[in-house]
Amino acid sequence: MARIIYGAIGTEIRGKVGGTVFQGNKHGYTIKNKGLNTNNTSSRQRSMKSNIIAVTQAWRSLSSTQRTNFIAFAAAYPQYDKKTGTSKLGGYEVFLLWNLNRLSRGKALSINITSVPILQSVINPQLFRYGALLYFRPECGSEYGFCEYSIFMSRPLSAGKVNPGSHMRFVDTYLEDVSTVDITATYVNLLGAIPVVGDHVVVWSRAIGILSPFLFATQKFNLIVGAL
Repeated sequence: MARIIYGAIGTEIRGKVGGTVFQGNKHGYTIKNKGLNTNNTSSRQRSMKSNIIAVTQAWRSLSSTQRTNFIAFAAAYPQYDKKTGTSKLGGYEVFLLWNLNRLSRGKALSINITSVPILQSVINPQLFRYGALLYFRPECGSEYGFCEYSIFMSRPLSAGKVNPGSHMRFVDTYLEDVSTVDITATYVNLLGAIPVVGDHVVVWSRAIGILSPFLFATQKFNLIVGAL
């Protein structure tokens, strides 16, 4: 940075010229190099952008029959925009959301509908401590089967708190025939120390069709950790 002393001709310069910034403050006028823009895009954002491009290209490559199938599915089994809750999703939006969810869980793109939609989804999750281990019991099921559940969890809530804020973390995806699973290592890696008996932990569940592009609204639970 350099200090500027103006003469009889130049009295004041402010603003940016090329890579140089002219500015004034109570100490006088200064000149400094303009900082370079940095790319603050996170790896998650880059991954999401890459997935959106892949799914969009897949939609463009569908046959007319395949596209018609998704459009007809969206009309017959309405799903709604998450923000408004009233705008129905079209065939492309259903295809996009279904496959973005699949890619985020390490699944392959799916371009065909091979099952009727799931009309009802039930989950009754439970968390247990057994010694130094933490167990999760999804207890999930649907009317026709062919559904999997993406599970998110929070750190133990402090006393009087009911909202986990931005501390929800994706734990795993479970099929309907899963009973009780040891999630100790996963929980520690994602959220830190495992909760103790009596702690409150928020669990979110998102049921997603495996063979049909139906995504249920997220179900939210405030669980009390039990003992096995």
